[in-house]
Amino acid sequence: MSGHALHQVIAIPRNGYINRLQAWASAAILADVLDVPARLLWEPEAAAPTGADELFDPGFLGECQISRAEVDALLGRDHQELPRYLHALHDRGVIVLAGHDRGEQVFMSQLQDMLAAERTMTSFVIIAGGKFHLPATVDFEQARRDFYRSLQWSTSVESRVQDELKGREPFLAVHVRQTDRALTAPTARSMRSALSELREHTHITPVFVAADTAQARDQWQSIARSMGLDPWSSAAKSHDRGSASGGVDAMVDWRILTAAQGLVYSAESSFGQEAAVAIGSRDRTVGLTASGSLQRARTTARLAHAALTYPRRRLGR
Repeated sequence: MSGHALHQVIAIPRNGYINRLQAWASAAILADVLDVPARLLWEPEAAAPTGADELFDPGFLGECQISRAEVDALLGRDHQELPRYLHALHDRGVIVLAGHDRGEQVFMSQLQDMLAAERTMTSFVIIAGGKFHLPATVDFEQARRDFYRSLQWSTSVESRVQDELKGREPFLAVHVRQTDRALTAPTARSMRSALSELREHTHITPVFVAADTAQARDQWQSIARSMGLDPWSSAAKSHDRGSASGGVDAMVDWRILTAAQGLVYSAESSFGQEAAVAIGSRDRTVGLTASGSLQRARTTARLAHAALTYPRRRLGR
């Protein structure tokens, strides 16, 4: 895309690890469309405390990393004090976008117009926790797939992935998320049905089970065995994504998911969504969600439970 004066795109990813990968991939793709370098400020926070150097190869990160001090100097202020949404800092020659509750995609057409009109803007800084792309971007899904396949992981991640995959036959995978997507989580029945169809289509019986709790992992290993499948899981040390080691475990599981020959996952989960993108075969990746009627029933049950327990909770204050 021509007709702009940018020299660089700076991404500051937020939220969980896969949301951060989405944001980093999106920024790199946007930078490629604009034909400028992409730089990365990866700041650990409560939802993702693991540092970039613990997840990715330091040599791969190389010069793309930028420090917080450099970003704040560019902005002339603490980047955490930036206003929400899309703004041009004319005195600094910087366009900034922090989508917050509105996300980033809603601003992309406006950003494209601003890039063409604001000829003194030399940097674009985006604070994001998800995916976005300019209207001119061609095949955004393929571009994300290429980005994910280009990533070089840290020894602590890659060595564990290779240990898990060494000597394994082709396998299917299922990703189960129960902790924060309870309303939209697909039923076990629908997931079993999708997994059974994948097995019939591929004739593959080994299945990797990834889950956000040990209970869900064990449950689905039992379900898979009852279906005549051969389940396995990684030697995850922790399901606590709030710990640094939990971040490494999460990325090990995600990397293994991307190596599967087929995947069944919750469509509302970015973890499963982006693994499916990385696999790159729509006929072998099945994203599921609860039906509208089931979601309404779950909402009603949740409200009823809240009403029943309110007096007890109120007295317990």
